[in-house]
Amino acid sequence: MKSCVGLFLLAVLMLFGPLRAQAAELKNPNFNQGSLYFSQGRLKEARNALIRAVELNEPVAEVYTLLGQVLERANEVDLAIEMLSLGAERFPALPEIFSELGHFHLLKDQFQEGIKAYQRAALLSGQNPDDVLNLATAYYRKGLNEIRLGAYFESLISAKNADQLVPDTAEFIHLLGSSYLALGQKLDAKKAFEKALELDPDNASYYYDLALTCLRLNERGRAEELLKKTVSLSPDFPMPYIFLGRIYHNSKRTEEAIESFEKARDLEPELKGVHYHLGFAFKAKGEDQKAIEEMEVEIRHHPDYLPARVELGDLYLRIGDGDSAVKHLDYAIRLDAKQARTHFLLGKALFEQTLLEKSLQSFSEASRLDPSMAQAHYWMAQIHMKQGNRALAQSEIALFEEKKKGQPDF
Repeated sequence: MKSCVGLFLLAVLMLFGPLRAQAAELKNPNFNQGSLYFSQGRLKEARNALIRAVELNEPVAEVYTLLGQVLERANEVDLAIEMLSLGAERFPALPEIFSELGHFHLLKDQFQEGIKAYQRAALLSGQNPDDVLNLATAYYRKGLNEIRLGAYFESLISAKNADQLVPDTAEFIHLLGSSYLALGQKLDAKKAFEKALELDPDNASYYYDLALTCLRLNERGRAEELLKKTVSLSPDFPMPYIFLGRIYHNSKRTEEAIESFEKARDLEPELKGVHYHLGFAFKAKGEDQKAIEEMEVEIRHHPDYLPARVELGDLYLRIGDGDSAVKHLDYAIRLDAKQARTHFLLGKALFEQTLLEKSLQSFSEASRLDPSMAQAHYWMAQIHMKQGNRALAQSEIALFEEKKKGQPDF
């Protein structure tokens, strides 16, 4: 008898088990079909089935996260946000949906919305480490964008939020340093960059940023060491060679400066400033023709690069080509009419061409822009002497004598 009962129960289970599975499939047919299509790589069919599941409000939370994956592969980010927002309304206690929603908001650079979604996910999950990390990363991404936009105080707040959520993360601390440096808080920036380097000692960009900070703090020796480390880790990055060259140039190590600038030039020939710096080093070495060649290349690549225009004017003056000097100095003044040195050099070029009235105007403007410029008065005295205005010449000489102490010889 017991055996018969057992066989009866087995038959009942065999009959109703498949019926229950079929009922579940019938309850959520579009989700099940979409899941099958997704597993088979049939993304278009999966998309359509899952959207039908959403439209019919099939009570399966996973439909929204799965649909998010499908739509991301199809690059339909806006639709994913719409679908996941609907899912968040229907399943407000499910952290996975909010986490997916935050992800898609970040794909659209909607940082504040992403942060809100990740905050909700972390709250619902009981501060799950992955959700907390996602939230910290959202603050970090927001901070990077704020740095790019010049909103440095806001980027500092974002960096601090990220660091508080997940301490001792090199990227977050580096953003702190970048924000501090942009705000002029050099010592705080230095401390942050040093900590970032402790956490990630092989990151070339961290050495580079710390080097630039040390330069601003006039710690040239340490900056040099850090830049050398930067190029050892990232030899194809041209900017460290530029700053190394500038350190060498300012230390009267001209050959080393030229070598460093040449490396930067060879890596990126059209990098703004690279031919200018190399030309400037050749000028310091007394190789004016090489300096002119580099400066001319600079303005071919960057016609409005003011320093190269001014130096070309000075170089052409040195070799006696007044016409070329005037051409470049006039151009420089059109770019920026408030630089006393440019007007002074133009005055010298015009004097060489015996255009005395125009020369006098240039020297007068240089003196107006920089009242301490003694040499401008010397040259105005020379013009007055040539014009026979002895009293005016003596007046300018007196001003020259009064102001020349400690002044550079232009």
